[in-house]
Amino acid sequence: MHLSILQSAPANVAAFLHKVEAGLPRELIARVHILDTSANDGDGLPRIIVELSDATVRETSMIEAALAAVGAPEFDLMYDRALPARYAISDDAPDVLPEGLPWMDASEPAPARAEVVSLLTRLVVPPMREADGPAFPEDSYTGAHKSAYSHIVDSLGIAPNADPNRTVTEARLQAIKKPFRVKRAVWEEVIAHLSQEVRFFALADRWWGPTGLWHGVYADVTTFNLLFIDTVVASYKLELKPDATATLFLDKAMTMTIGLIKGIPEYGAVLAEIAGLLWAATKARAGNGKVQGEVARIKAGIAPYYDETLNALGATHKTTCASWAALSEFGARVEAKEIVWPHDGTQMIRPHTYGFQYEALRNLLAVASTANSALPFKVWGIARQPRHSSTPRKKADFDVKTKRWRTAGRERCVGNPEYDEYFIGLYRNPPTDSGIYTEQFNELSEKLFGTGTKASNPDLALPPEFLVKPDLRKKLKWEVNSA
Repeated sequence: MHLSILQSAPANVAAFLHKVEAGLPRELIARVHILDTSANDGDGLPRIIVELSDATVRETSMIEAALAAVGAPEFDLMYDRALPARYAISDDAPDVLPEGLPWMDASEPAPARAEVVSLLTRLVVPPMREADGPAFPEDSYTGAHKSAYSHIVDSLGIAPNADPNRTVTEARLQAIKKPFRVKRAVWEEVIAHLSQEVRFFALADRWWGPTGLWHGVYADVTTFNLLFIDTVVASYKLELKPDATATLFLDKAMTMTIGLIKGIPEYGAVLAEIAGLLWAATKARAGNGKVQGEVARIKAGIAPYYDETLNALGATHKTTCASWAALSEFGARVEAKEIVWPHDGTQMIRPHTYGFQYEALRNLLAVASTANSALPFKVWGIARQPRHSSTPRKKADFDVKTKRWRTAGRERCVGNPEYDEYFIGLYRNPPTDSGIYTEQFNELSEKLFGTGTKASNPDLALPPEFLVKPDLRKKLKWEVNSA
């Protein structure tokens, strides 16, 4: 079993490890890999301080006992990449997920390779720091290698590993002429290393940097999702309820998001690991993922989570570029296509907006509802509720006031004509003939929460304006009674 200890608050790390070691045999201590003991003042937390890759069941029990004896709440034992309880899904997040969606029936994808996950964990969750000594091989060059490297730095005007603007390229390196005093074999060896180094810096920038892939996703997602809040508030006139309180469980949104990312062919497993680690790092900085407050201020409670995700990306970028150990392992795995970004970038945006917007709509509807607004709720989704009318209804329509779709009426042998109402809603104690998820409702469910074509609105298989514009529903040929 892979074990590690995560430090989440300022503490004297050396003193803590000394106390733990006192309760463990020397043979076990010798196999522990100490990563970092410097975070006494809280800078760069949370971070992993030690790892043990092959602990037996007996050794795990011994370590658990030693940690319990020390009793230091600033440190957590992590099992096989599992995050500590404080970073897990909030206990009060209701277990409510959509039904009848295609991605939910997908088979479990193959997991990411353990070596890749270990690297990502060290890069994203706790900034990985190196032991004492030069961070890059060229900093410890001697003799002919040092002469070659000094000539290259003089020609460039800057060292490649100290070039934040990335002005050093492989082409510039190759263009430098070898000095007469340096042997060709030595020169080619130094040039080859530096060429690989600048190439790996470029890969780190592309993945983690301020203009990189992940940063671009979260910049877009922030805009889309905060605008979606405005859409729902306006559509359901929630601004008329200034004192109404809404609760969003961002953990639930990320659970759905990560599940969707896993389904991306070939690349999903690793990308889902990264999304999960970034979310853990975000919560460590911003809170437990539960956003609660007046509807008018709910966006203000959500925004810090996006800000802290971008900060987590910045820390990951810094960690990756801080040492050759981290940079070379990351760059090599990207070049080996063990860490790959999908060709269609919207495959990453859609899961994030789907998860958030579904969760936002679900909880804001609880505020909008007059009859079923109390939490906790037990059922959420597409519901059917039979209704009676004095005269038969001639056609299907949509009631703008109640936000319900109504079928055409049907005659009954006894009693008044009957019709059905479909709506997205919440219930505490639904009757047996309402809130049922069956095959006959899947078409309607997929229309509402299927795979949309817009990256900015992939959760609703219809534009948000659908909720308030009857003409748009007619144009899109919605026939409620066909569901």
